[in-house]
Amino acid sequence: MVGFSERLRRLPDAGPGSRSADVAPMVATMPDDRLGQIDALRRLIASIEKRPAAPPMVDQARLEERLGIAGGGGALVGERRDDGHGRYFRQVHVLEPHHCHGSIPVRGALDACPRMIAKLALDTHLSEIDLSGALFLDTETTGLSMGAGTVPFLIGAAWFEDQSLVIEQLLLENLGEEGPMLTRLRELVERSTCLVTYNGKSYDWPLISSRFVMNRVAPPPTRPHVDLLHMARRVFRPRLGAARLVTMEERVLGMRRERDIDGAEIPGVYWSFLRHKNSAVLALVMEHNANDLVALAALLSVLSDRMEDVHHGDDPIDHLALAKVAVRAKDYERALSFAAAAAEGGGADDVTADAEQLRGELLKRFGEYEGACAAFDAAVEAAGHDRLRSARAHLALTKLWEHRFKRFDRALYHAGHTAPLEGADEITRRRARLERRIERAATARAAPAKKKKRRTPALV
Repeated sequence: MVGFSERLRRLPDAGPGSRSADVAPMVATMPDDRLGQIDALRRLIASIEKRPAAPPMVDQARLEERLGIAGGGGALVGERRDDGHGRYFRQVHVLEPHHCHGSIPVRGALDACPRMIAKLALDTHLSEIDLSGALFLDTETTGLSMGAGTVPFLIGAAWFEDQSLVIEQLLLENLGEEGPMLTRLRELVERSTCLVTYNGKSYDWPLISSRFVMNRVAPPPTRPHVDLLHMARRVFRPRLGAARLVTMEERVLGMRRERDIDGAEIPGVYWSFLRHKNSAVLALVMEHNANDLVALAALLSVLSDRMEDVHHGDDPIDHLALAKVAVRAKDYERALSFAAAAAEGGGADDVTADAEQLRGELLKRFGEYEGACAAFDAAVEAAGHDRLRSARAHLALTKLWEHRFKRFDRALYHAGHTAPLEGADEITRRRARLERRIERAATARAAPAKKKKRRTPALV
């Protein structure tokens, strides 16, 4: 009679993402006694249930029809490279210096200021990097997790040569042959001055680094890493509410992709490609990846430009966000310029109130106390019925009038509007202190002035 362990060993491999391929090695180590087998199987089932499910195969025909490529158009054009240990497909494009991504000239990335990028990244180490030698990097993977089974099957890289953007894409046509592709990537990184990615610090580069280790390929040297996702979040998410790259393209760069594939569908497309070797939809994946790379260059240009100068036609929400970034970067003069632009930009009342509040805090830092009072007064007016924003400005005013100008009556007035920020005990103590100071000041004014005694000149 054939045992249960033997029957499990005979299960066929269902292909990419199948569970049986993972089960077989574990079954081989199971104990012979039945109770031991049951315990081992329970542990095996529990471990399998914790693993992320493999992405489903896509319906190739339906996807081609939805994207408007029914009939198999869009075949891959490039070259295959083989070093005896594996092969990969390589595709290269060159974009001329006048090329624009939406409304943004891509070559503007060459004019990006490292000091502005360092401020946006809140990383002073980036202030001296050479952005002309940047390597823009983006990957497409077999899944969205960071597990050992996730493979970057498409690595896109771009760099500038004579003001033209060169895009090189490396496609893994067969799993298990990553070595040559990683070797080529290492060459590209070695000759670069820094990396530019979008969420690459958290996802792309850690994943790539693990593949170097797993494939026993010498990793490239460490390069400064500019992750545009964090910068875009700080500057544009207050207005846009999201920080996806496609959102940045549409709302910041003025670029809307036609016939683009959704990122969530890409892993399934690749599994389908491995099975059917139909490159029609895979060509769109490579186009998607290439667009991401071009968007990185354009976004780098825009972020640097927005941080360097105040553009009065920009949205006041963006100006306020830039002011806050400048404060975090300890560039207070730049922060004041952006806060003023946000306050005077005709934005919504809440934006104006926040901008005036920030302007008041910055003016106070520079010792311009009268200007700070005017800004806080404007914040109170803009806040209107927003009690929390109004209380914030009133609290700043009561402190200024009490400690800087010694106008305790004005301070007492503003102290009566700080309830949303302060507890009852704090308000009571503040009001009592101010009332005592008002009383002492009144007593001092009412007291008759003491006459100075005339000194008798000493006799010689």
